[in-house]
Amino acid sequence: MDGKPDTVPPPLPPPSAPRVKSFHCPACGNSLTVRGLEQTESLACGSCQSVIDLTDENFRILATYAVRIKHEPLIPLGSRGKLRGELFEVIGFLRRKIEVEGVEYEWSEYLLFNPYKGFRWLTEYNGHWNFVKTTTQTPKPLSSDEQDPVSYLGETFRHFQTAHAQVSYVVGEFYWKVQVGEPAWTSDYIAPPLILSKETTDTELTWSIGEYIEPETVWNSFQLKTPVPARIGIAPNQPSPYNARSAAIWRTWLILFLAAVFVHILFL
Repeated sequence: MDGKPDTVPPPLPPPSAPRVKSFHCPACGNSLTVRGLEQTESLACGSCQSVIDLTDENFRILATYAVRIKHEPLIPLGSRGKLRGELFEVIGFLRRKIEVEGVEYEWSEYLLFNPYKGFRWLTEYNGHWNFVKTTTQTPKPLSSDEQDPVSYLGETFRHFQTAHAQVSYVVGEFYWKVQVGEPAWTSDYIAPPLILSKETTDTELTWSIGEYIEPETVWNSFQLKTPVPARIGIAPNQPSPYNARSAAIWRTWLILFLAAVFVHILFL
C-alpha cells in the first residue's frame, strides 16, 4: 500500500436513447415519426395510406391506395413493452389474408423494434398471439415433399398449412418497401407451443420461428387499458391446457391404482 486513496473509475455513460426523426407526409402533410431510421426502408402514412420511400432523400411516394376498412391496431403504434426481458417499441402494423377452400382468413402483424436487438414480430389471429423472430439457422426438410415435417434445432415440426398470402392493410414503418397487394407463399409447421413459418417471394425465402404467448402477457407487457379480446377457437400451436396437469393426473391415478390393489389383497 502506498497510502494513496483508491481511485474509482468514472461510471460508464448510459446507452444513447434511440434516435427518431419527424417529417410531414409529402402527400397529405400529416406529421410522421421514423424510429428505425437507417434500419427501415418505408413508412405507410396512417392518414392517407401513402407508402413513402425512406431510402430516398426526397421521401418519394412508392404507392397510394384507398382502403375500404381502416383497421385500428390493438397495440397502438409507439407503444413500448418488455417481452422476453427486452424492451421493444411497436413501429409498424399490417394485415395479411389468405383464401383456403373459398374461405378468406385475415390476421394482424405488429413490427417491434429495439435499436440494440433489431426487429421482432407479434402476430394475432382471433385473439391468439405469437412472438416471432427470424431463424438463426435454416430448417431442414425431412423429405422433398413440402407437406412432410421439417427439423429445426433438434425439434420436429409437422406441416400445418401452405397458402398464398397478400398484404391487405399497412401503416407505420418497415424494413422493406411493403405495399398493399404484396404476395407471398407461406408454409407453417407446428410443434406446440412453437410455430415455424416459411415465406417465399419472387426475390427471397425467409424462415421465422414463433412461440405462443398468452394474451394477458401481451396486455401486461404493453400496459394496455383496453379489455383483452376473447380467444376464438384453438390456435394451431396453442399448447394443451392439460399438459401442466398431466403429472398430477398420473400421480393420482397411480395412488388410486395402488389403493385398489391393496384393498383387493386385503379381501383375499
